[in-house]
Amino acid sequence: MMYCGALPAFIADKGYFNTEVAYRRYFNFQGPDQVSFLGTVGYPISWHNQVSLDVSVMRSFSPNKSFNINYNAERDYAFVKPQLNFGHQFSRRFSMFIGGYYVPYGINTGLGYGGSVVAIIKL
Repeated sequence: MMYCGALPAFIADKGYFNTEVAYRRYFNFQGPDQVSFLGTVGYPISWHNQVSLDVSVMRSFSPNKSFNINYNAERDYAFVKPQLNFGHQFSRRFSMFIGGYYVPYGINTGLGYGGSVVAIIKL
C-alpha cells in the first residue's frame, strides 16, 4: 500500500513525501511472513538538484530460527536503515542519485554502512 503527496506548506513550500507499507507471505512451512515500511521525504534545493531522506524498516518472521551463515537464506530477521540521497537531473532524460546509508539496528543481519548510485534513463 502506498500513500504519497506534497509536503504541507507549514513544513516546506516545496517537497514531497512517499510512504509504503507491504506484507509478503511465502507459501512454505518454513517460509517467512514479512512486513516492510519505507518512508521518504524529498526536497528540491535548486532547479536540477534535490535531497531526500529514506527510512526503511523490515521484519521477517519464521518458525525456522536456526542461524544460517548465508545471510541471503536467513528467514528470521529485522533491520532499520536510514539513507540520505542527493539527486541531479542532467537532462530531461537522464538523472543520477548518490546515497549513503547506515544500519544502526538489526536482528540476524549485519550492522554497518554503505552507499548506492542510481541512474534514471527515460527512453
